[in-house]
Amino acid sequence: MKIKLFTKRPVRHVSKGFALIATITLMMLLALLSVGLLTIASSQVRISEKQLFAAEAKSLARFSLEVALGQLQCELGPDQRVSANSGILSSGTSEGNAPYILGVWNSWDSWLNTNNSEGMNISATYDTGRKSMFRRWLISDPDLRRLSSLEAGKNLLGKRSLSNQNFRSVALVGPGTIGTPVGARNQDKKEIYARMVRVDDSSKTTGLKKNANSRKYIAWWVTGENQKARINLMPHASEESTDALTVLRSTWDTPGPDLESLNLSSVMTAGSGNDMSAVRKLISLDSLLANNKNGRLKDLGDVYHDISLVSSSLLTDSKFGGLKKDLNIMFSQEKLPEEFRGDTADIGLRPYTSEDGNPSDQNRPIGSWNQLYLWANVWDSSTKREGQDASATLQWNGSAPSTLIAADSAASMEMMDNRYTYMRHPILLRFYSFVGLNYVKHGNKHPNRGGWIDFRIAVIPVYVWWNPYNVDMKLTGANGGVWGAYFGEHRFMPLLLSHNVKFAWNQLDENALSNYGESCLIPYLNASYNNRQVADFGASFRTTAKLNSDGSTVKGEPSTLKAGEIIVFAQPVVSNIANGNEVYKTKPNSGDFKPDRFPLKEGWSQEPGQVSSYAVNLTDGVRYELLDGSGYNQVGIAKASVIFAEDTSRLNGTPDNHVLAVKYGDKGASKALGTFVMGAGLMDPNKMNSSSSLNGKSTAEIEIFSKTMPAILNLNWGAWEKPLVDQIKLPAEMWEHNEGTNEEAKKAGEYGTPSLDSTFVAYYGVSVKWGKPPVIGAYPEGKDYRAKTWQHSSPLFWGGQMP
Repeated sequence: MKIKLFTKRPVRHVSKGFALIATITLMMLLALLSVGLLTIASSQVRISEKQLFAAEAKSLARFSLEVALGQLQCELGPDQRVSANSGILSSGTSEGNAPYILGVWNSWDSWLNTNNSEGMNISATYDTGRKSMFRRWLISDPDLRRLSSLEAGKNLLGKRSLSNQNFRSVALVGPGTIGTPVGARNQDKKEIYARMVRVDDSSKTTGLKKNANSRKYIAWWVTGENQKARINLMPHASEESTDALTVLRSTWDTPGPDLESLNLSSVMTAGSGNDMSAVRKLISLDSLLANNKNGRLKDLGDVYHDISLVSSSLLTDSKFGGLKKDLNIMFSQEKLPEEFRGDTADIGLRPYTSEDGNPSDQNRPIGSWNQLYLWANVWDSSTKREGQDASATLQWNGSAPSTLIAADSAASMEMMDNRYTYMRHPILLRFYSFVGLNYVKHGNKHPNRGGWIDFRIAVIPVYVWWNPYNVDMKLTGANGGVWGAYFGEHRFMPLLLSHNVKFAWNQLDENALSNYGESCLIPYLNASYNNRQVADFGASFRTTAKLNSDGSTVKGEPSTLKAGEIIVFAQPVVSNIANGNEVYKTKPNSGDFKPDRFPLKEGWSQEPGQVSSYAVNLTDGVRYELLDGSGYNQVGIAKASVIFAEDTSRLNGTPDNHVLAVKYGDKGASKALGTFVMGAGLMDPNKMNSSSSLNGKSTAEIEIFSKTMPAILNLNWGAWEKPLVDQIKLPAEMWEHNEGTNEEAKKAGEYGTPSLDSTFVAYYGVSVKWGKPPVIGAYPEGKDYRAKTWQHSSPLFWGGQMP
């Protein structure tokens, strides 16, 4: 029998509950995973919702941009449109409440076109803001009618206000963009607030329910880069070249930016001086701010609406549309192309009309392609082009440029036809004739009237010329002819005089005041030198001029008007104002019947000889007791009157064709003198020594002007409503120191002496500084109509125009 031995094994102790713990752990992990997944899902839902909002916002922004671009293309797409900021409507220096809203106007429209359905005329173009030509403002607004209102741009659009807030406005340009510069005023006017426009909600069927119920709005605003100064232009060639010709040509370049005046010098890196290389690298306003060495928004925000880095321009034709035609190639040829050479028809001012080539007005100073060709070649050094004088060249003395007065073609002045005339000439700013009176002592007691006082009248011319060019202008032509003009009152608006002093002892006749005649103002009739005005056959404009004691003339050099300079010209000053003076000495043997006998000098003198020496006797031997203020006046007061001659039938001594309205005007057949015509031009050197002679209405004319400026002022005065001076009461105060013991001698004026000065009683003439000719009696110094008065020597601007 086998005996089995058993080994006692150790007892293993197993921990109980592991499965439970593992289960719980797994469940926790699963719960954590579930929560994480739910969190992720919730986040994704929220992210998706935000992305939907963002996508929709971006979509609305793109839609807003498309609307703005569409409106921009619709309104400013045609070339016959112009734009301007709403600040242009503000008066004075005020910018208005919202000056940076861009508006659109029609350029060539209404009266300028045949298809004028609006029934407007040219006066509509002078309305404030051109209301009838306005189209709309380029900014969003739910009320489209407001956008078409010109007045809305002044106060309502673009401005943050209670009104805008009520209509859900949003800031498109706010303080964060324009900043708050120290010391800046009205900075809120630079902010732009646009009213929001609700758009259709298409997300109701495709978007989330929450989003589907929200309202969608857009807002937009267009800023005009063309209203801003570009600051990253390349520098002038003159700054990078020493070549004289390059520097000269670069004067026509667009002026470069001045960062100092724009307070933008901070954009230039420290130590760069005037180096503009940093500015030329700028591509956006953000890069401008980033380049700012101070990093301050205020240096940029203050000029946010004033500067640009991307503005550019096209030479578009705002009349017909498309690009402007470059005529340089045609005008640079030796001769005009054959198809243009014979075209002498006027170039019409109105597009789309039958007037082009067949104008109703045949006498426009700009008349043909030949005219434009001569104007374009005015700089050429040659003296002849197409057989015409082309001597209006710039002169160079080695240090500065200057120009002569010159013409491109011979003037044809008959019936005011200046079709083939162009001249470079000074611009007439004013021409006045001053009417004054003074006394001289009669040589003895008048045997019939019984007095010692000769009553005299003077008509004194004053010219004001302006050089509109940026170079000096010598008042001479290429052939040596000097610039001159007529000056006598009988050349412009002949005056008729009357007085009530009878040719009898101490007697007056009031009815005689209605008996007008040229009297002493006739240069061509009366051989008594004290009783006739000096003859006028043209006078030159010179630096100095004087009359010698024997009546001979001393002429200075022809005047030179500096660039932009304005000069007053008057007759020579005469030292002796009594009978037998220097003016008197010019008259014997028709000595004053010569051209340039009384040249006009620069400046006006306060000396009595500037006026009194040129006076002539209206009546003589007047008694002191007839003067106003003498203390007697038992009989009455001595008076005189001055009117304009209505037609040549009233002229009893002046030849009809010596009056410029007849000589150059279109009233030759009717002989009417209701027109003021001014003539000036280059005096013919070959006729300066010509002469005429006193022969009344048959006095021969001297055609002294070889070329007459096309800027002839042909003005219908309407001067017949009232006399120039209805009644002049002869003043006693101008007869001084009339004191003595003999009463009869005192009444006759034997003791008195005449005042050396003349008393001005009236003036008349023309002034291009204001737009309501004629100038008679009083000049309204407080008025200034230069904005509506255009004077230019170019034929492209109708010579010189008066409104």
